Amino acid sequence: MRFAIFLFVKYLFSRIILALVLSSLPIALLQAAEQKQPEHPPMSFVIVHKSVCKQDCPEWISAEGRITSDTPAQMRKILRKIGNRKLPIVFRSEGGDVNAAYVMGRMIRKAGLETAVGGTRLEGCPPEDLRCAAAIGRNGAAAGSTYSYGAYCVSACPLALAGGTTRVSSQWAYIGVHQI
Repeated sequence: MRFAIFLFVKYLFSRIILALVLSSLPIALLQAAEQKQPEHPPMSFVIVHKSVCKQDCPEWISAEGRITSDTPAQMRKILRKIGNRKLPIVFRSEGGDVNAAYVMGRMIRKAGLETAVGGTRLEGCPPEDLRCAAAIGRNGAAAGSTYSYGAYCVSACPLALAGGTTRVSSQWAYIGVHQI
């Protein structure tokens, strides 16, 4: 009889411990997720040319990162740098400042540029940092290639993307909009 009571108490105790552990698990997971979320860097622009090309190489403006209130000013600088050339802008962005994205979209349309969703791998960068600073020259240009698998333009980014005279996205890229 004592042994049966002992087993029952042990069983009951293990269930209480399990219930306490499981009830605290969601809180622990949320805290871990909050700690792992890195802050997205602000958008940067790089003029990129195809890396394995000898003559008449394709060029584009790689625009990656979070859109901030300062992003339109940076875009103006890059547009001045390219002059009258009509380079497409390839976006990979989690969005950001809605008003800045609207301004960027208007600037893109006024310049008559095309837009696309995609990422850029700069030549000579390690796999964990596809846009390493070491690959970007003093003139702000680099050699590289584009990719679409897993690329994204979400939140405020589609407002800038929509400014393109032609807008392109592959079936492997994401465009996400939500209510402002």
